[in-house]
Amino acid sequence: MNKLTALILVLAVLCIAFSAHSPAEEAETDKILKNPIGEVQIKALEKALEAANLTIKDLSFDKKPIDDPLRLDVVNRMLDEPLFCAELTHETGIALEGAAENPQNAIGYMASLIDLAVKETEFHGPANPRSALMKELSREEAAEMTEGLSKLQGLPRSVPDQIYLILWAMQYTDSMVRKALEPLSDEQKKLVLTHLPSFACSDVVAFAEGMDEEVDAMDVMMAANSADLDMLATAAVFLAQVVSDVTEELASLDDDTLALLEKQHMSIRTNTPLGPVVFGSLGADLHEKDAALLIDLGGDDVYKNSCAAAIAPWGDRAGSYVSCLIDVKGDDRYMPPAHGVGCGTGIMGIGMLFDAEGDDYYSAGHLSIGAGLLGVGLVVDRGGSDYYRSDTFTQGAGMFGIGLLAEADGGDIYRGAKFAQGFGYPRGCGAIADDKGVDNYFAGGKYLHVPLLPTNYQSLSQGFGFGIRGLRLSGGVGIIADASGNDTYTAEVYGQGSSYWYAAGLLIDGGGNDYYCTTQYSVGAGIHLSAGALLDRGGNDHYYCKNGVGIGGSHDYSVGVLIDCSGDDYYQGAGAAQGTGHTNGVGLLFDLGAGNDAYSGIKTSLLQGGGSERRDTASIGVLIDFGGPRDTYSTGVENGELRVKGVYGVCYDMPDPPEEEE
Repeated sequence: MNKLTALILVLAVLCIAFSAHSPAEEAETDKILKNPIGEVQIKALEKALEAANLTIKDLSFDKKPIDDPLRLDVVNRMLDEPLFCAELTHETGIALEGAAENPQNAIGYMASLIDLAVKETEFHGPANPRSALMKELSREEAAEMTEGLSKLQGLPRSVPDQIYLILWAMQYTDSMVRKALEPLSDEQKKLVLTHLPSFACSDVVAFAEGMDEEVDAMDVMMAANSADLDMLATAAVFLAQVVSDVTEELASLDDDTLALLEKQHMSIRTNTPLGPVVFGSLGADLHEKDAALLIDLGGDDVYKNSCAAAIAPWGDRAGSYVSCLIDVKGDDRYMPPAHGVGCGTGIMGIGMLFDAEGDDYYSAGHLSIGAGLLGVGLVVDRGGSDYYRSDTFTQGAGMFGIGLLAEADGGDIYRGAKFAQGFGYPRGCGAIADDKGVDNYFAGGKYLHVPLLPTNYQSLSQGFGFGIRGLRLSGGVGIIADASGNDTYTAEVYGQGSSYWYAAGLLIDGGGNDYYCTTQYSVGAGIHLSAGALLDRGGNDHYYCKNGVGIGGSHDYSVGVLIDCSGDDYYQGAGAAQGTGHTNGVGLLFDLGAGNDAYSGIKTSLLQGGGSERRDTASIGVLIDFGGPRDTYSTGVENGELRVKGVYGVCYDMPDPPEEEE
C-alpha cells in the first residue's frame, strides 16, 4: 500500500467516525460520556431538586424564544439539557487531547460541533505525486519547477518525495476550496473579503476594495453561510493529515541526509501555479517573502512574511487558496507584517503552520495564529516552551470555519486581547488544545468594557462562544482543552468556558492546581440565551470572579455549569455566582471530590445556589458539594446541610459517609 492510498483510507475512516457507529460502540461511548455525572451524582441532584419541589426534567424549561438560521444543534441541546454540558465537556477533552499529533482528528471533531460533516469523498491519489503534479502544469511551469528543485535530486529520495507529496496535496486541496466557494457569486466573494473581517477585529482590515461602501450586514453573513462548509472542512481534514505526516517524515531525516544538506548549503526558491515554494537552509534564515509552501529543516529562523496565511486571490493578489509552512528544528520567531495577519490563517482559504520543536515566539496582530474566517487556520507546535502574543480573533478562532492552535508540550504563555484563545463566532469553532506543561493564559488589557465597566477590559476569550445580538444571529463554539499542568487563566469581562447569545463556550482542564481569575461573566457562565461550561478534572483549584454572573452562573434564559472533580478548592465571587440561576437561567456548580472546599463572596442573596425571580417566574440554581469534613460557606451553610434558597435555589453540602470501624 503506498502512502497516498493509506491517506485515502485514513480519511474514509475519519468520515465514518464522524457519522455512524455500531450499537456496541454507541453503548460504550454512552458510558464514557456519562462521566463525570454518574448515578451517584444524579441521585444527589434529584434529592436537592426535590427539596425545592423540582425534578431534573424541570431544568429543561424552554430557553429559546428566538430562532435564526445559524443556530447550532449543540447549543440547543446545552440549553434544553443542562446536564449534557457535563457529557460534552468530557467528550471534548478526550477528542482534543493529542491534537498536535493528530490535528486531522481534532478538526473533524470541531467540524461536527458546528454541524459540519466531513464528506466521504473518494480521493484517487496518484502512485507518483511528482508525475501527477507535473501533468497539471504547463511545459514552462514544469520546466521551471524541475530546475528549481533540481538541487534535491542528489538527496535520498524521501526528501523530494515529501515535497512533491505536499505540493500535490495542496493542489488537490486548492481545488476543493474552490469548489466549496462555488455557491458564492463574484460579488458575494468580494462582499465577504471586504466586510466580514470587520466583524472579527476592530481595526480596518479588508482584503478587497470597497470598504467604504454601505452594505447590509445580514447580506455579508448570508453570503458567507452559502459556502459549502462541509467541503471546506473535508479539505482541511485531508490536508492536515498530509502535512502532519510530511512534518513527521522530515523531522526523522537521518544524520547523513542532514549533513549532505548542510554541505550543499541547500536553499531553494521556485515558482509553481500555487505560488512560490521555498526550501530553507539548516542555518538561521530570515524569511521575508511570502510563499505558498515554505519548508525549513533547521536553525533559529525568523519569519517576517505571512507565515502560512491563505487569503483568497482577488484583484492583483495572485496565488492559491492554500498555504503551508513547516519548520522542523530551532528556536524560531514568527512575526507577520501588515496588521499582523498570519501564522496559520485561512481567509476564504486554508492556512497551516507546523513547528516540530524548539522554544518559539509568535507575535502577530488580528486574524492570526490559528484563525479561520470562512476558512480553516491551523497552528501545530509539537515541542518547546512557546510564547504567543497577538491581538484580536486569534489563537484558535473560527467564524464560518475552524481555527485551531494545537500545542504538544512545554510551559507555554498565551497573550491575547479579544476574541482569542478558543473563540467561536457564527458557524465557527475555535480552540486551543494544549497537552502538557505549566501554561499561562491571559486575555484582555486593551479594549475597555464601556460604558458598563469603564475601568475594566473586555476579553471574550478562553473558551468563549459569541453571537451577534444586533442581528439576532447565533454564535459558534469556543474551546480551551488543556490536558495537564498547574495552569493560570486570567481574563476580564466575558471568558473561561462561557458564552453570549445562542453560543457555546467550553473550558476543560485535565488536572493540576489551577487558578482562574476574572472580572465578570465568566468561569462556566451562560449570558443572554446562551450556554457555558467548565470542567476541571482535579487539583487544588482557585476560582475567582469579582462580579457575577460566573462560577456556574447564568443570566437570561441561559445555562452555566462548573464541575470540579477533586481537590481542596476555593471559590470566590459575588452575587449571581457559584451555582446560581438569574433571570430565568439555570446555574449548576458540582464539586465532586471529598476535599475541604471554601465558598466565599459578598452580595449573598443569590450567592451559592440561588435562583432569582423574573418575568413572573423563577430561575434554578444548584450548588452541590459531594463531601469533605471541613467545607465552609460565606452564606452560613453547614457541613451536611441541604438549604433551599428562595423559590428554586438549593445549596447541598452532602454529609460524609460514616467512618468504617477498624
